[in-house]
Amino acid sequence: MSKRNLVAGLILGLVLMLVTAAWPGSAASAEVVKIGVFDLQRAVNDCKKGKAAKAKIIKKFEKLQTELKIREAELNKLQQELERQAAMLSLEAKLQKEKTLKRKVRDFQDQYRDYTEEMRKAEVQATQPIVNDLLRIANEFGREKGYTLVLEGKTAGVIYAPKAVDITAEVVKRYDAAK
Repeated sequence: MSKRNLVAGLILGLVLMLVTAAWPGSAASAEVVKIGVFDLQRAVNDCKKGKAAKAKIIKKFEKLQTELKIREAELNKLQQELERQAAMLSLEAKLQKEKTLKRKVRDFQDQYRDYTEEMRKAEVQATQPIVNDLLRIANEFGREKGYTLVLEGKTAGVIYAPKAVDITAEVVKRYDAAK
């Protein structure tokens, strides 16, 4: 199920639930609707394991970024050499240097894409177990505290919610205590 369909389903379900609760003579009209909002991204960033994973990812990112800066400096140096020597080189030598520079630029771009993908995969690998545990705890918390509905703040499209319905801090506290 796509995120768009999930969001649409959640919104439709919420509207139906609220209409049912407000319908005169409905058995559900006596029930109180209790809604919680959970910010998954904030929870991942705030929990101890999330902070550790983020620090590890940043360290790896900085290493890869250093490698890319070295390669970029080499490319800039080659470009400057070519510009400086262009008038003195034969046409064949100039074309050969341009071809070499273009190949190195393509290699650099490929490496940049590879590093970007590597970083994305590393982030997913490091955070997915944390995300799964946080969602499980949020689900348990919602059930335990009698919430009718717990929405993930960002993906559900929640634009505003009062702090009183935000359960993120409590879920993070429980997650950190369990680990």
